[in-house]
Amino acid sequence: MIYNLTGQTLEFYPSENEVRQLGAPSAAATYSAWRAESSNDASAVFDGTATLDSVSTVVSSTTAGYSATNRRLITLSSTTGVVPRRSYVIANVSGQREIVTPYEVGASVIYVENDLTYDYPTSSTFNGLEHNFTVDATFIATAGN
Repeated sequence: MIYNLTGQTLEFYPSENEVRQLGAPSAAATYSAWRAESSNDASAVFDGTATLDSVSTVVSSTTAGYSATNRRLITLSSTTGVVPRRSYVIANVSGQREIVTPYEVGASVIYVENDLTYDYPTSSTFNGLEHNFTVDATFIATAGN
C-alpha cells in the first residue's frame, strides 16, 4: 500500500484447497485489518465486505476437458466479464472442479493456460473467484499506519 494514495484496491482469492473442496464462493468475503503489533483481540483499524467477481456462466454446446481434442478450449454461454490472467473455477455435475486461468477470451470461447484434467459437459459451471476491496481512505492517509 502506498501512503496517502486513496482509492487503492487489493485483490485476493480463496485458497486452491478451499476451492477444490467447497467450490466457488457464494458470497463475498468479509475482511479486517489490524495494526502489525496488535493481537486479534484488538479492534480492527478498518473492515468491510469485499466485492466478489460476478462471472457465473456455464459450458455450452460441447464438452470441454480431458476427452476434447483441444483440452484448453472452453465454450461458454457467455464470456462477459471473463478477464485474461484472472482465476476462475470450472465444475462438473460429478463434483470435479479445478481452477483455470484464461489467456485468451473470445465472444463465446476461452483458452486456458493448462490442459483441463476432467471432462466438463454442457451445463458445467464456470465462476469467478476474485475478491477485491478498496483500502479505507482515512487509514491510508494516516502517516502512522
